[in-house]
Amino acid sequence: MIKKTRIRKQSISLGFTLIEIIVTITIIGLLTTIGIVSFQQAVKKGRDGKRKSDLAQIQSALEIYRSDVAAYPTGLAAGGAAWTYDGNTYMQKVPLDPKPTPYQYYYSSDGISYDICAYLESPSSTDGSCGAGTVSCGDENCNYGVSNP
Repeated sequence: MIKKTRIRKQSISLGFTLIEIIVTITIIGLLTTIGIVSFQQAVKKGRDGKRKSDLAQIQSALEIYRSDVAAYPTGLAAGGAAWTYDGNTYMQKVPLDPKPTPYQYYYSSDGISYDICAYLESPSSTDGSCGAGTVSCGDENCNYGVSNP
């Protein structure tokens, strides 16, 4: 007679425990949060770079205007049509702030000098400042500015 022997099978779990799932979800959540915060900071710095570039372009156009007219314009409409004078086009379109609500560029001039100000979302210690030196924004909310050289 043949003896039958039973081999005891060990049960192998094919699923995950609740603790493993919670730990995995927590790690994924933390990594996602860190990624979103880093992305938002990069977007803010990108908009700040655009603001600085816009102010530099306006400043260049103002200097060319002054060399032609011998004075700075007393008003400057942002986002409007081309900025022209006597048949010369100085800017195709005066730029708007990349995030126009609630921010905008502030321009003031008496014809002899000018100030252009903007609000940087992530200012660094090397940025110029408004209201604390030669650049004045009046009552406007700004922390970066340029003025005539």
